[in-house]
Amino acid sequence: ENISLKSNNILLGNSASYENNHLDAFEILVKLNFKHRKIITPLSYGQAIYRDAIENKGIELFDGDFISLVDFMPIDKYIDIISSCSIVIMNHVRQQALGNIITMMYLGATIFLKKENPVYDFFKNEGAIILSIEELENEPKLINYRLSKADVEKNKYMLRSHWSCNIAHKKTKILIENI
Repeated sequence: ENISLKSNNILLGNSASYENNHLDAFEILVKLNFKHRKIITPLSYGQAIYRDAIENKGIELFDGDFISLVDFMPIDKYIDIISSCSIVIMNHVRQQALGNIITMMYLGATIFLKKENPVYDFFKNEGAIILSIEELENEPKLINYRLSKADVEKNKYMLRSHWSCNIAHKKTKILIENI
């Protein structure tokens, strides 16, 4: 509850894996007009060859605006870094990065997911305010879109209805009773 978004950076992906589709996301980002922002890209786990290729391409395309997170770090330091991102781009086709998505949604970031990702449908069906990668491609100005306070609260309410401590306890109790 005491953490809030601190800056206007972009969080891209969650790992050094092909499923992040970093190169496709880079193509989108190159076309967008975003200045004075960093692209923060977690690459601390996954394939080393892929990590190195993405890091090199990110630096080539975005120079000093590309920051790769290649070392593991304590969770509080990681949250401190990603809370500098008001935009989240998760270009996965499959369910992935749910922890990062939930964290950033709770903090009030604007989330972009591929429409074909089942996580996109889940959040949309639950009433969350999220956008699609396809919308970003069609409307580049969305890179500057910020959720209203009401939309952030709506997202927090939805997240609490699935992942709060009380809900986890209730689900665990039901599971134990059924066993």
